[in-house]
Amino acid sequence: MIMQSTFWDITGLWLLMPNTKYPCIHAMQSVSAKSTIKLLQDDFAHFGFSHTVVTDSAAAFKSDEFQKFCEENGNVHLTGAPYHLATINGAAECLVQTFKQALKKSTEAPKDALQVFLRNFRRTPSSTGYPPGELLNGRQIRIIIDTLLPSPAHAAQGKQAKEVTKSRQLPVTQAVVTYKIGDPSYTLYFGPRRDRDPRRVPAIVVKHFGTRSVNVRAVPRGPVWRRNTDQLQRRYISTDHTEHGDTPRLSESREEHPSISEQPSKDTSAPGTADFTNR
Repeated sequence: MIMQSTFWDITGLWLLMPNTKYPCIHAMQSVSAKSTIKLLQDDFAHFGFSHTVVTDSAAAFKSDEFQKFCEENGNVHLTGAPYHLATINGAAECLVQTFKQALKKSTEAPKDALQVFLRNFRRTPSSTGYPPGELLNGRQIRIIIDTLLPSPAHAAQGKQAKEVTKSRQLPVTQAVVTYKIGDPSYTLYFGPRRDRDPRRVPAIVVKHFGTRSVNVRAVPRGPVWRRNTDQLQRRYISTDHTEHGDTPRLSESREEHPSISEQPSKDTSAPGTADFTNR
């Protein structure tokens, strides 16, 4: 269902799909047949050609150019009675009236209010019991109110990772390893001396980004790096450590990461030394 209407400073092309009640509203600078066809071509590129096109009796829809456009695309063109839009195009007229009421209550600019109206209308359940956006796309579109709810993105990513792992049928030795926050690991070092030999430094996982990307902190209190889980290896430490990574073995820190080591202890064996810490 298609019609042209003008309200305040918005002259638009109104398109409403009869099955899903999904609306599309285009602001127009010109109401000519050429401009109308160009906008419809954009909609048909997104949603495909319709079997029937129902319009009002505007001059652009009655032009020979528009009739030829419908014939070339296999559209059956129907129009309503003059000055009686409810005869055949009542749903589009109801859309126009709903938008006018929403625009009067809005404090934003007309073009900004148009975008807000479309988002809310596509998310609001219609007479079918489902929102137009869900009927068309198979899912609900996300709006501002959804930011208050827990996002299912991580759950979806976890399911995708499991499906990929299952489809590849990886051997046990190549199974995907998961890391939790606080898990000790060895991570690849990409610092200034990375060109010498590939080396790994001890670190702990401090934050997750999805299912494959994590932030790790070099022990004992080194910098934080972003790493993929493929760049990590399990690290096992003795059970006498109360917190992972805070008190690593001295030999481990010096051997694996010489630049990140504990503070040197005081040497009192050399002659002539004195302790000035308490002064």
